[in-house]
Amino acid sequence: MKKFTKIFRVVIAIVCLAYLARFFYQNKDTIKVVFTLDAKLMAVILILQPAFYLLQSWRFRVVMQKCADVKLPFWSWVKIYIQARFLNTVFSQAGNVYRSLKLKRDYGVS
Repeated sequence: MKKFTKIFRVVIAIVCLAYLARFFYQNKDTIKVVFTLDAKLMAVILILQPAFYLLQSWRFRVVMQKCADVKLPFWSWVKIYIQARFLNTVFSQAGNVYRSLKLKRDYGVS
């Protein structure tokens, strides 16, 4: 089962990377915007983005702990949260389903 899970993760990663490559190939003007940005602005964006994800995942973790009365490990929750956010951008509502299944299976959150 673990071998199947590992293979499945690799396949999903390849599919996601192929999707991103196809998107940027079809929308070349989107990637051109990145190269027109100032280096300092890019550095600020690259620093603020992880900070945003950490703060938002912490906020949702606090809500989950209050509502479900379950202690969730912070880094495990951050991983679930970021993966769910990514899935929501690719397939509508897929991240919400993933997050609910993962929380139910691993932590017993109904």
